Amino acid sequence: MNNNIIRDMIAIAVHEAVNAVRLGLGQEALRAWTDAPQWQKDSTYDNVDKALAGNFGPRDSHEAWMEEKHENGWRLGETKDENAKTHPMLIPYDDLPEGERAKDLVVVRVVEALRPFRSGD
Repeated sequence: MNNNIIRDMIAIAVHEAVNAVRLGLGQEALRAWTDAPQWQKDSTYDNVDKALAGNFGPRDSHEAWMEEKHENGWRLGETKDENAKTHPMLIPYDDLPEGERAKDLVVVRVVEALRPFRSGD
């Protein structure tokens, strides 16, 4: 199977796994992958690509996510607001609540679990 198709499948799996964690934490559900805004898909692809490239743990996942957010004009805010580009989790990994760290762990574990399906990896 084509590596781009597998990359897409991994990104969708990551998106849905993070959504499951969100729901378990009582947070608002993410939009389905097909309805997700492109910035959200791009953010997921960025994290997936970095995780596929090598040594990448939950802390790295959060730092990559924060870097991508800052590059796209997001800043720390009391609530997540896509229009205002604010997010309350734009904080250092060590300051994240345990549930939020679980999202970063899920990203890494899903990619690790699905990595063998890519040819050449």
